[in-house]
Amino acid sequence: MHSANKAAVMVIEDNTYDFEILQWAFTKSGNQTPLQHFRNGTQALDFLHSISSQPEQFAQPAVILLDLTLQDMDGLEILYEIKSDERLKHIPVIIWTSSGNDDRITDCFQQGANSYMIKPTKRENFLQNAQFLQAYCNQTQNKASTPQS
Repeated sequence: MHSANKAAVMVIEDNTYDFEILQWAFTKSGNQTPLQHFRNGTQALDFLHSISSQPEQFAQPAVILLDLTLQDMDGLEILYEIKSDERLKHIPVIIWTSSGNDDRITDCFQQGANSYMIKPTKRENFLQNAQFLQAYCNQTQNKASTPQS
C-alpha cells in the first residue's frame, strides 16, 4: 500500500467503486505515482499523525485527494487537521467530491484546500482527473527537488 521511495497520492475515499475507477484511470493514463487508499477519515488521520510525529519513518504523500462525504467524519474536519499541523500543511489537498455546492466549495478553500474537483459521472472522465493529479504530483516533486535560494 505504501512505498517509502516514492511519494504517493493519498486517496481518502470510502466509495470502493470510485477508488477502483480512479485506479483504472491512473493505470490507463500511464501514471507512475502510486495510490495509497484510506477508506475512512480515522485511518487517514492516524497515518498522517504518524507522519507528523515520525517524519523520518514515513514518506509524505505528494498530494492528498480528499472526499468530503465520508461515513465516519466530515472531510472538512480532516482538511482542518492537515492544515493545522505545521509538518503537514504544505501537502497539497485536493477536494474530490460529488458536491458542487458553492458554500461548500468556499468553506474548503477557506480551510486551506488547494483545489476542488467534482467527481466525474462517466468512467472516461476519470482519466482527466488522473492526468490532473499526475501534474500536481510532478509539480510537487519538482519543488521538493529544486534547491531553494
